[in-house]
Amino acid sequence: MDQASLRIAVFSIEIVLAIGLIFWLRGSVRGVPAPWPLIFKVLFYGAICALVSAYVTIKYSFNIIELEKTNQSAVLQFGSWMVLANILVGAVVEELAKYVVGVFVLIDNKNIRRMSDVIIYMIIVGLGFALIEDALYLLEPSVNASYRLLSFYLHAGTTAIMGYSMGRFRYGLAGYREMFRALLAAISLHGAYNLATQIQNRDYSLYLMIAIAALISLQIFILFRKTVREEFELNQRDVVIKKPTRLLNLAGKR
Repeated sequence: MDQASLRIAVFSIEIVLAIGLIFWLRGSVRGVPAPWPLIFKVLFYGAICALVSAYVTIKYSFNIIELEKTNQSAVLQFGSWMVLANILVGAVVEELAKYVVGVFVLIDNKNIRRMSDVIIYMIIVGLGFALIEDALYLLEPSVNASYRLLSFYLHAGTTAIMGYSMGRFRYGLAGYREMFRALLAAISLHGAYNLATQIQNRDYSLYLMIAIAALISLQIFILFRKTVREEFELNQRDVVIKKPTRLLNLAGKR
């Protein structure tokens, strides 16, 4: 298969995966299915985040290829640090952009009925981001197209981390510190993935990215499980609070 066909195939698979995940996630919002307008809204914001992040990253990262032509000595001396700086800038900008969407669009949204809803919508933000980012990357001939499928998991995983803390914050179980730690965790995971892509040995690089993707899948499962348990505990607490009030009302009626 030639490179052009491979890139089309990879992006087509991502679109199919995104559609399948969105339908599954929509049904995972227990009770009333997630409204389509909000789904399209967060998808759109995720896509906008990808475009803004791409612009900021390109503008403020080191262009090592161009620097090799104009200042080769600086690249030889500081090239490794430049690569690390680019990795950090990319991770910070992308995760901060998605974080902003969660804070300003989801935390106080009236369609959020449970903590787990925030995780679901944040994952959809990540899907919108991943689709646009991969479309941009696949236009670059030097990018290994098959690796982009793994980055699809990356954005789902980092947004799930932030969505978990945002859901807890909405329901009074977490404060600003936990929100900040979740952002740092998402940046760290993203940075680790970006670093894995820079390993010269392509086999080791691929194995490490697969391991990170597997870790992300496990992490999403654990976060959902913890969230459902916390939701149950919240419901039980509400029942305990409301029950005496109801008994007092009945006693008053007598």
